[in-house]
Amino acid sequence: MNKTKVIIISNPVSNTNKSSITSLNKFINIVSKFYKQIYIIAGNVNIDDFENKTIRIIKNNRNRSSNKIYNFLLFICFQIKTGIDTLLYVNKNIDVYFWIADGMLIPYIIAKILGAKIHYFIYGNPLKIKTHNNSEYNTYKRIIFFANHSKYVCAENSKVFDEWEGKIKNYNRKIIHLYADNLKVTNIKEHKIGMLCRIADGKYVYESIIAFQEFIKDFPEWKLEIVGNGPLKNICENYINKNKLNTNITLYGWQDFNNKIQIMKKWYYLLFPTDTEGLPNSILESMGMGIPCIASPVSSITDIITDEINGFYIKENSIEQIKCALYNAIKLINTYEQISINAYNCILDNYTLEKSIKDFSKTICL
Repeated sequence: MNKTKVIIISNPVSNTNKSSITSLNKFINIVSKFYKQIYIIAGNVNIDDFENKTIRIIKNNRNRSSNKIYNFLLFICFQIKTGIDTLLYVNKNIDVYFWIADGMLIPYIIAKILGAKIHYFIYGNPLKIKTHNNSEYNTYKRIIFFANHSKYVCAENSKVFDEWEGKIKNYNRKIIHLYADNLKVTNIKEHKIGMLCRIADGKYVYESIIAFQEFIKDFPEWKLEIVGNGPLKNICENYINKNKLNTNITLYGWQDFNNKIQIMKKWYYLLFPTDTEGLPNSILESMGMGIPCIASPVSSITDIITDEINGFYIKENSIEQIKCALYNAIKLINTYEQISINAYNCILDNYTLEKSIKDFSKTICL
C-alpha cells in the first residue's frame, strides 16, 4: 500500500542534545516506503539533519530564555506557530504520527478537531523515574490524555504498555519499532565500558561514575566513556574532576552519528541503568555492533536482553548493584565472544531496517 501524504509532528530538538533526530531519522526511513510525501512539523531542525532529502520540513524555531516569564511566552509563540502549520497541512482522515511529541499541545488539539487519524507514540512512564518532579508528572498526564484520545496508540514494543500500569485505556494499538543501522561487529575493542544516554534523572550516570570509581580499584585498566548531554552533566563533570578520575572516565557530551560510532567501536560493554524505557536506541545500536549491554531489566529490555546469554542485568539501580553488575560481566569475560555474537544475532534477526519495514507494512493496513 502506498499512501499520498503523512504528517509527522515532533517536539522541538534541543540545541545541546540532538539525539532525538537519530530516532526520527529512522522512523522517516521506514514510513518513506509507504508514503509519497512526508511533512515534518517540529522545531529547531533543518533538512541537513535528515538522510531523506525529499521530505518537507515545516520548521519553527523554539527559542528559550532563562527568564521564566519570557520563556513561557516563547513556548506559547512556538505552540501557536506549529498549531497554524497543523491547520494548514492536516486534513480529515490523513495519517498524523506524533513522534516524541508530548509537548505539542496545540498541534494535537487542532489535528484532533480536523479529524486526522492520529497515531500517538508512547515511551517509558516518567512517573517510574524515582526522582520524578512536577514536570515529569505533567508529562505523564499529557501522554495519558493524548494516547487515550488518539485513533491509535503506538509503541515500539508491547511491554511498553505495561509500563503505564493500565492508565492507557485505548486498545487500538500498534507496534512500530525502529532498527539498528550499523550492523557490524568490530575487533578493535579496548578495555572500555560505554554509556550512551541523556545525563538526567532516571539514567543513573552519576551513580555509575561512583560505582566505576569502586570498580577500578580492582580493575584499574578499565575506562568508562560517557556519550550524551543533559541537566546533570556538570554535576558528573565536577565529581570526576574533584576525585581525579579523568584518566579512567571521559565525558564526551553529545556526538553526531559518525563520531559516536568511532567511539563505540572500542567498547566492550554498554552500561545502561534506567528506571523506564520504550525501546532504547542505545541498546539496539550497541548490540548491533556486538557490544553486550549491562542494563536494567525494565520494559522492552527484557525482550531483547537475556541475562548472561547476550547481556547482563542490573538487579537494582543503586551504586552497589551497578558495581556488582560490572563485576559479573568481568567474571564471565572468558565467554565474551559468544555473548557478543548472541547480542549481534538478536539484532540481526529482529531489528534491521528490512524487518522494521516488513512489520510496519502489517500495521499500516489496520
